[in-house]
Amino acid sequence: MEQGEVWGGLSPSGGGRPVRGGRRAASWLAGAAVLGALLTGCSEAEPEPSPPPVTATPAPTPSETPEELAAPERPAEMERTDEVGAMAAAEYFMELFAYVMATGDLEEWDRVSGQTCSFCANVREDVDATYSEGGRIVGGGVEVSSIEVLLFEETLVAFAVEAQYRVAAGAEEDADGTVVRELPEESGWIVLDLAEGVRGWQILEGSTHDESQA
Repeated sequence: MEQGEVWGGLSPSGGGRPVRGGRRAASWLAGAAVLGALLTGCSEAEPEPSPPPVTATPAPTPSETPEELAAPERPAEMERTDEVGAMAAAEYFMELFAYVMATGDLEEWDRVSGQTCSFCANVREDVDATYSEGGRIVGGGVEVSSIEVLLFEETLVAFAVEAQYRVAAGAEEDADGTVVRELPEESGWIVLDLAEGVRGWQILEGSTHDESQA
């Protein structure tokens, strides 16, 4: 996993306040390897408990077709603009990421991607490169847990939300079903910079880390 700084708008020096104690996040969501390719970033009151561990939409196995997978549904909590809404949005976006990788359907991904989100653009580029040629990604289901708000930036009304993730092993197949790339299992922590606007919650940036940034 690559790590690096792309967008520093949520760093504490930029006006953000940590929601919980812990060391400062080293960098905010950068574009990096996804499935071995490209997955590459407050109040004084204690935030409400994080949602329980969830499993995002899995990529199809060789016996499945992308058409059999349903797009993830937005949870009701995403109507909120507070920490609970931000955590619900992070969970949904990880489910959407898994769905996009499994199906090549980028319609909703494009809608929630921020204009300057390099993480979002990298995911789109990787998915388009695979599916535009008739290929697909099999396996590689995504599990997400330990969702937590790290930072709230008052001016932008934006949140940095961290989650622990695990991506199961998978493979990229070409149009003939031949495996062209093995995708090893991956695990780590992802930080999503999120903001709620006129179109609802948007992904501003994303980055992955070997350790929790809390």
